[in-house]
Amino acid sequence: MLACLKGPARGKNTLEAKIKALYESEVSDDWKTWYEMTSPEIRRECSFKEFKKDLGQREYKILSWKIMSIRNVEHPKDTPKNIQAAAAVAMDVVTEYPDGKREKATDQTDYWVLINNQWYWSWRGWPHD
Repeated sequence: MLACLKGPARGKNTLEAKIKALYESEVSDDWKTWYEMTSPEIRRECSFKEFKKDLGQREYKILSWKIMSIRNVEHPKDTPKNIQAAAAVAMDVVTEYPDGKREKATDQTDYWVLINNQWYWSWRGWPHD
């Protein structure tokens, strides 16, 4: 368990609860909820309208997901000073493409930041990112 999860970020704001809410919103195409869970920095740089437009280019749908591990990570020195903690969340994710092909990604990593005792999604990539 991350030390930062034991502190002020409890209850509905635990990282696990935020991950669940993010993936449930993505599975159900609830993009407004998903967008609101992104870091304030992302929302400053990209309006919901722009975000929604980018989604139109997405070529897959998430069918299922599972948290494999959560670990503390150092956040880059050029990130906002109000970041209290950062975490890398390794995921198993099953996606489906328009042609019906399914794929299981076992190395997807989502990066989260804790700002003012609130967890926000920050980046989706792979361990080498």
